Amino acid sequence: MNEVEKAIDVRGLRKVYGVLEALRGINLQVKAGEFFGLLGPNGAGKTTTLNVLSGLANKTEGDVTLFGHDLIREYRNCRHLVGLVPQEFNFDLFAKVEKILIFQGGYFGIPVEECKRR
Repeated sequence: MNEVEKAIDVRGLRKVYGVLEALRGINLQVKAGEFFGLLGPNGAGKTTTLNVLSGLANKTEGDVTLFGHDLIREYRNCRHLVGLVPQEFNFDLFAKVEKILIFQGGYFGIPVEECKRR
């Protein structure tokens, strides 16, 4: 499988929080177009892995590429490729939808007027 065929390529991923080793050398490859699920008990590292892939947490060690883009060197390209739906609401429940969409558009550098047009 070449690099372009891999949507996700994780090799030797480690994440350490102080003395807690949350990820211990994870290897994962997902082909473009595949569906996959991360299954395991609480504390297995599922959320930490997704946080690293989405840029919400920094890896301690290892190599991660998304569609051939290095997670660290090409972080902007990677952020544009990942859509994350959090488990909990992370916005003001009373905010207007337009305001939420403009706020989210800001993560991708989309100007306010362009967000409104879209």
